[in-house]
Amino acid sequence: MKLNLSDALVDIDTNRTVVFDDAFDVEVVCVRGCLWVTEDRLRGDHFLRPGESRCLRCNGRALVTAMEPSTMRALEPLRRQRPSAWVRAWRAWRAAMSPAVRHDAKAGAK
Repeated sequence: MKLNLSDALVDIDTNRTVVFDDAFDVEVVCVRGCLWVTEDRLRGDHFLRPGESRCLRCNGRALVTAMEPSTMRALEPLRRQRPSAWVRAWRAWRAAMSPAVRHDAKAGAK
């Protein structure tokens, strides 16, 4: 089954499998039933019950199998943007001005 990642719910019959290829950081959410999640090159499988989720950690193939009639949702990874130069400079200045850092700098100067 080929999925277009969205907020849509996907119903899966018992013993049916949804295959994810190259889905690193996709979050699989169990809405109903019981899902068995297994990923290439990773030890241990995971079983998800309603309300539980798992972020896929492999770049290879991941299989999500319904152990009973189930409903799942697959969420795209968040697009993390790098902070702007101004924000990075502000954070660096704030870290340099924190009391713990200034205290250590005075101790080293003695």
